[in-house]
Amino acid sequence: MEGIFFKRLNEGAFILEVKKLTLWRYCLRTVILAFPTGALSGCLSVYLSQNGGILPGALVGGVCGVLMGVGISTRNYRQLLAPMKRSMEKVEQVARQSGTLDNTRLRTVTDLENAFLAILSDLNGHLEDGAGKLTETVHKLQELGGQMSIGAGKTASAASQVYASADTINSQVEEITKNTDKVSGMLSEECVKLQATSRQVLEIAEKNRALVEIMDGLTRQAQGVGMTVELITNIAGQTNLLSLNAAIEAAKAGDSGRGFAVVAGEVSKLAEQSTRAAREIGEIIGGIASSTNQAYEIIIRGSENVQSEAEEINQLRRRMDENLEYINKYLQQVKEIPRMISEIAAAVQHISAVAEETSATTGEVNKMVGDVEELVKKLDLLAGKFKI
Repeated sequence: MEGIFFKRLNEGAFILEVKKLTLWRYCLRTVILAFPTGALSGCLSVYLSQNGGILPGALVGGVCGVLMGVGISTRNYRQLLAPMKRSMEKVEQVARQSGTLDNTRLRTVTDLENAFLAILSDLNGHLEDGAGKLTETVHKLQELGGQMSIGAGKTASAASQVYASADTINSQVEEITKNTDKVSGMLSEECVKLQATSRQVLEIAEKNRALVEIMDGLTRQAQGVGMTVELITNIAGQTNLLSLNAAIEAAKAGDSGRGFAVVAGEVSKLAEQSTRAAREIGEIIGGIASSTNQAYEIIIRGSENVQSEAEEINQLRRRMDENLEYINKYLQQVKEIPRMISEIAAAVQHISAVAEETSATTGEVNKMVGDVEELVKKLDLLAGKFKI
């Protein structure tokens, strides 16, 4: 049967025909070999038995040999040659995919052996390389796990400090809120007082304005009285001149004009008294006018001062209102601090939970690292098994 598989010896290696061999070729070769052999066996059988002719015996023997050869060849091909052919094709395919085989094809058993050894060597190299990379990854994972554990511990400690700081800040914010409420209440009361003071100052300014108008009227009346006094003085002067003229005329008349002269003298005295009284009234009116002017100027200056103070009070009240508004806004912002701190505390709590989960994950990673180390050891053992 060796002639079925191999044709000749070539440089110490059998030339393999399995790759090119198919079932019908294999059966054809079997028929070519089995028919003559079967026919010869049939002839010998007929010759020895001396029963019948040689030709029928040869045909029967050949057919039987062919059928037997085909059956044996089919069984051998399916059980031996076909699996061997598939194995060789797989080895060649794997060798080409791994790059261990160039464009040449597997033609000899030596080629098959070299290709298989190259595949094993390449597989061993990849296994060793993978084991080395896995070992390096394991070391990095161990370092990372240690850093994550340290970071988780620091995060938990920082979270505790944040909780403590949050409580302290909340208490301080409550104290600030109380003090700010007090200041806001005091400013509100002062604003109310300033508003009342501003109203009073405005009322005083209105009264001063009315008083200025009254003093202005008195000044005008004093001026009118002065003019009247001047008129009286002029009338008294004219009366004195008339009495003087009457006295002169009475003197000219002699005894008949004596009584008229007495009346003229009395009229002259009355005119002089009227002149003195008018002069005194004028002086009094002048003093009153001067005092009225001084009072008018004083009231004007006072009114201006009151008006200025009223404006300053209004400005102060507006500034206090603005400050009160700022304080209220600040108070609202301060009141928002506890809520923000609560949110920060919640975020820190979430971070702490994440840190705990990270710590748990680190434990799982360490466990996985142990599993990977076991896998690396198994890969090393497997690589050792493939070394030839």
